[in-house]
Amino acid sequence: MSRSACLVWASKINGSALVTAGDLLFWGDMARRFHAFDADTGKVLWEVPLGGMIETSTISYAVNGKQYVAVMTGDGQSGSAGPLAMAKTVKTVRGQNAIYVFTLPAKR
Repeated sequence: MSRSACLVWASKINGSALVTAGDLLFWGDMARRFHAFDADTGKVLWEVPLGGMIETSTISYAVNGKQYVAVMTGDGQSGSAGPLAMAKTVKTVRGQNAIYVFTLPAKR
């Protein structure tokens, strides 16, 4: 059987993206927002402002059957100088290097 790909939804994003097996899409941006979307529809399920900009290092892992999503923030990342130089209108919080970890709810 032949399958073809088609665009379902799109969004302008920068930063790191991660899609889980449960069809959740996580990504963070330089405006310090960490977002969770339904990967199928693009509907925003959750978002939270963090202490610094988010560019890289979104990961998911499980411990004892509980799933977590972790993201690194701040301007101490090696890749942050280039985007900040190009995006002169972006005002970021400086010096907020941190790792945030969120737990995902259990499947129902």
